Amino acid sequence: MDKERSKSILNKIFSSSIFYILPAIIMLALTTIFPFIFAVYLSFNRYDLRFIQREGVTFLGLTNFISLLNSSSFWASVETTIIYVGGALIAQIILGIALAMFLDSLKGPLQKIKSIIFIPMMLTPVVVATTFRLLYNYDFGLIGYIIESMGFIKFPWLAHPFYARIALIISDVWQWTPLITVITLGALQVVPDTLLESAELDGAGWLQKFRYVVLPIIMPIVGVGILLRFMDIVKFFDKIYVLTGGGPGMATETLTYHIYQIGFNFMRLGRAAAASILLLIGIIIISMLLVKFIVQPDVEV
Repeated sequence: MDKERSKSILNKIFSSSIFYILPAIIMLALTTIFPFIFAVYLSFNRYDLRFIQREGVTFLGLTNFISLLNSSSFWASVETTIIYVGGALIAQIILGIALAMFLDSLKGPLQKIKSIIFIPMMLTPVVVATTFRLLYNYDFGLIGYIIESMGFIKFPWLAHPFYARIALIISDVWQWTPLITVITLGALQVVPDTLLESAELDGAGWLQKFRYVVLPIIMPIVGVGILLRFMDIVKFFDKIYVLTGGGPGMATETLTYHIYQIGFNFMRLGRAAAASILLLIGIIIISMLLVKFIVQPDVEV
């Protein structure tokens, strides 16, 4: 009887769909849920690895958050993040949509060019950053050579605060504009030809057709790409680490790099965790606004 009962229990377990997704749930819990809960715990405590053996863990409440909000270096990194995210995202949206419109207009054998745009996305950010570091090199970099050969004076891209920020934005735009292009290309396929023909019969020019016909149709789809790029750009770290190391000074120290500095250079894990929580809150709020106004403009969030 017990044998049959245990057999029936096992059959129920193996026939349940939960059994098959259980490994994924466990992996998700270990890699996402547990680290998040631990980060929240750290954010309310003083967890300084330099003095952990002597002082242990001390509960601070909201002290880490208040200290960050009163820190000039924290707000400097927020400003740098806004500049970087705004510059890179706007450039990727404009260039991505423009490139998609151009590629969509190609006919015949020229359509094979579309596959080439995937190449930058296939490369890892560290490889891209290393390549651009060589290109930006003041002494033997290709970009400096081209500028000098055109009769202009070359300048140190990575040694000047303004140019270093531009250099980072250019490297990210080069790598990730193709993502917006690919998503826009897919969105353009759902635009009905009848609408375009009707607009043309009404005397609408190319710009008017794009503004009043094409853009309202493709924007919710392109908005998904914008949302993905926003969340990825905010977490930008690897190219900064390889290209500038946050310098010169703190000119390219974004919030993620600032968190890295606090946590791994100064060993103040509690403060770093608090900054991570603030970053997460900011990402959630802005993502909700993007969903409300771009991805699903007619849906209440």
